[in-house]
Amino acid sequence: VKRYVGSLGLEGSNYDLGRDAAGNVYILFKAGNALYFGRIVDGEVVDLETLPESSGVHVRYTRPRLAVRPDGESIHTAWISGTPGEQVYHLWRDEDGQWTREVAWSNGGAEEWAACPSVGVDADGAVHLIAQKWWYDGQDQDESSIVYVRRDGGGAWSSETVLWSEADKNWRDTSMFTDLDGGVHGTWKSLYRAGKYGYAASGDTLADHSIADIPIPDGENTLSFGDTFVTASG
Repeated sequence: VKRYVGSLGLEGSNYDLGRDAAGNVYILFKAGNALYFGRIVDGEVVDLETLPESSGVHVRYTRPRLAVRPDGESIHTAWISGTPGEQVYHLWRDEDGQWTREVAWSNGGAEEWAACPSVGVDADGAVHLIAQKWWYDGQDQDESSIVYVRRDGGGAWSSETVLWSEADKNWRDTSMFTDLDGGVHGTWKSLYRAGKYGYAASGDTLADHSIADIPIPDGENTLSFGDTFVTASG
C-alpha cells in the first residue's frame, strides 16, 4: 500500500472531498470570503476555480459540504447565510460546467434558523439536504431538530420534513454521502446519545425510511462531528 502525505499548496480551511465512479477526486474549501473547487490529481489540485456567488458563506461549527453525482455530471454544495442561518443555499454545477445558486430552505421570517447543512445527490439527479433547525423559546435557544428537503432533477425544492426531533434535545453535526450506486446516506448526532442514520436508494426519499441508531462506542460518552462513507460492496 502506498500512502501520500504532502501539501496541496493551498491556503484555506473548512474543506470537503468527493469522488465519482470514474475515480476522479474533487475538493471544496473556503479561503478568504469565498469557496474554491478543483480536482486532485497525483497530489496536486488542478482546474481550480472560485465558485460564483459564494461570498459570505458561513462556516461556524461546520463546513460547506460537497456532493458528487456518481457519473460526475453534477457537483453540489450547500451552506448557510449569516448568523443565524436564515437561508440555506444550494450551489451546483451541471455537465456543461455552469454553476447555479438557489435557496434550498428559508426561515420565511420566522424565529428559526438553520445550521450545519449537508447535501447528497443520487444517480437520478435528485438532490437531498439535511440540516439542523433551531428556534427560539423567548430569548433562549430551546432545542433543535433535523429537517430534510429534496429536489428532483430540474424541479422545485420540497417543503421541509422533520426527520428527527426530541423535546429538550439538540440534534446536530449532520453528514451525507452518496455511494457509487447513487444511494444517499445521512447521519446526525446529539451529545451524550446514540447518533442516527438514514438511507435512501437512488430516486427514493429519506423521509419514507426508518432511522437506525449509531451506538456510542464502549468507553466513550458522546458522538460528535464525523463523516459517513460506504464500501463499494455496500
